[in-house]
Amino acid sequence: MMENMDIPIIYGMVNNGTVCAGPVSYDGRNFSLTETVPLSSIDSLKPRKSRGTVVLADAGSLSSGRFVPQFVERCKVPGNDVWLIESVYDESDILDAFLPGLEKLVIPIHTVMDDSVLETAIDISGDCIPFIVCREGKALGRYRDPTERIGKLCAMGFGTVMVADLDGSIGEDVWHIMSDHCRTIPYCPCSRYPDTEDRAVDVFPFVSRRSLR
Repeated sequence: MMENMDIPIIYGMVNNGTVCAGPVSYDGRNFSLTETVPLSSIDSLKPRKSRGTVVLADAGSLSSGRFVPQFVERCKVPGNDVWLIESVYDESDILDAFLPGLEKLVIPIHTVMDDSVLETAIDISGDCIPFIVCREGKALGRYRDPTERIGKLCAMGFGTVMVADLDGSIGEDVWHIMSDHCRTIPYCPCSRYPDTEDRAVDVFPFVSRRSLR
């Protein structure tokens, strides 16, 4: 069992063959980096005595809903256990994502072909974590109720689920229901975090520009 922790989350993209990271702007659909630095230059991620955990989110993949092999091939952070957020459509994407050095594959479940892909993910590796992305209180994808969705995932056999509340619209009661199903890791860049032991927190500023749409 993993110990309780705050997990740093960083958005990145491939620029001229190098993974860059930086502050992210979200407009209700797309994620874009407002400025970038090489991922390898971030002091808090450099090798140290004890290994840390970092979530790398592929901003381009999250925006397009497509697997980006160029990012996956380069998402290495020496001295850290990497959890990769990358869009997955089918079984081949899962297999292609598990390169040496990857600790967990965090799968946005609204990008998969159907739930059979998630069932296959469990068979392929116990290091797959479903990622429910919510906006305006609803989960993206076919199942709109996040509590119903997390219940289905736990019934499949997943013991940990990450849930993003991108606009602060999920109430405390909903978080409570979800955390009753299984270990829930919240990511709440624009709102107060629920009372959970684990959470994903931004390293760089996250700016929601939904009001500009």
